Amino acid sequence: MPDAIVDRFCVVGPVEEHVAKLERLREAGVDQFAVYAMHDDVDGVIDVYGRRVIPAVS
Repeated sequence: MPDAIVDRFCVVGPVEEHVAKLERLREAGVDQFAVYAMHDDVDGVIDVYGRRVIPAVS
């Protein structure tokens, strides 16, 4: 997948990068997003989003 597509449509990296990108998206008018955890640590991603990402952008 080209970097430009990843940059535009994906949220990757540490928690701080997820929070920063989701905040930018909210400022642009986005009010919903979906988590597609397509890898081996689905439970870990859901846990981190529940404990750290969602509270930071709520």
